[in-house]
Amino acid sequence: TLKNKEQRDGLQAYLKDKGVPSMIYYPKPMHEQTAYQDLGYKKGSSPVAEMLSACVLSLPIHPYIIDDEINQVVDSINYFIK
Repeated sequence: TLKNKEQRDGLQAYLKDKGVPSMIYYPKPMHEQTAYQDLGYKKGSSPVAEMLSACVLSLPIHPYIIDDEINQVVDSINYFIK
């Protein structure tokens, strides 16, 4: 489990070097995004969303992914974690 932004960003950079795409879809939780400022939520008002936005990394998943690609993703992550 990634515990913080630094670990997540490190893994993303490592995966990129290995040719494995990844994406951070919500670098800021929804309540901290400009479009939602008028709702009045501030940093700290949604701690779980804030924690997840700092550590979630989306990996390649689609109906056409082949076993070799899956193995490359898994092997790369395992090597990074060790």
